Amino acid sequence: MFIAVFILTYILILSDKINRTLAAIIGALGIVAVGLVFNVFSYETALGFIEFEVLLILIGTFIVTAAAEASNIFEFAAIKFLKISKGEPIRLFVLFSLLIVLLSTILSNLVAMVIVASLTMVACKNLDLDPKPFIFSEAIFANVGGLMTLISSVPNILVSLVAGITFLEFLIFSIPLSIVIMVVTFQVLIRLFKLRKPLSTSQKADLQNKVEAFDEWSVVTDKKTFNRSLVIMTITFILLALSDFFGIGLGFIAIIGGVMMLLVSHVDVEKILQGIDWSVIFFVA
Repeated sequence: MFIAVFILTYILILSDKINRTLAAIIGALGIVAVGLVFNVFSYETALGFIEFEVLLILIGTFIVTAAAEASNIFEFAAIKFLKISKGEPIRLFVLFSLLIVLLSTILSNLVAMVIVASLTMVACKNLDLDPKPFIFSEAIFANVGGLMTLISSVPNILVSLVAGITFLEFLIFSIPLSIVIMVVTFQVLIRLFKLRKPLSTSQKADLQNKVEAFDEWSVVTDKKTFNRSLVIMTITFILLALSDFFGIGLGFIAIIGGVMMLLVSHVDVEKILQGIDWSVIFFVA
């Protein structure tokens, strides 16, 4: 019976005839019902199947990143990267690719792409550059970022907790692999799109002048709130990385970080909570 319910659940999920979260909930209820009817396990045992640690990590990190996004921290970082590039195509290409990797380690790929790709389009238009190579690269590197940390994606969280892998252990395995992937991908894409074009001194100066027109502080409405949110977000992710040394659960750190972000960022709490992808959380539960 358990196998039948399990197979039926996956058929519902793969068929897309009903929402996958609803299909997962129906499947979970079916498994519990079969277990209780045939006295395979008790109701209390069934509750123990829920991975509360995973749920706490997801909810906490969702809140932290949503509040940081509302404070425009990521848009600020994107413009900073643009100005560091001085408008030089190959430098801009590399920096924006690295930026999307960094953002994808804490944001969903979709949100990271929206933030970086939107600035890419504006920057390329102002700098008279073809945006296609940049967007193509960012789409690839967003997936690389999803591999790098324990909290980058739901599969990473699930696998790490089940296997007993700590945040730092995950980084030790993932970072070397990610670096190799990035180096190889950079070489291929730079040659593919022929980005190694020499620029004259006047061209470099013209590009830098255009880039300097962008003001990173223009996206920040409240500097005090911005700085507080940045500090809390940074501390949260440092504690997540060092959680094994302190003997504190990842879920507890994530939730505390989320609550602190809501307290200091002065964002609309209801709006932040509505923006959380609850379907993912119920699907995982």
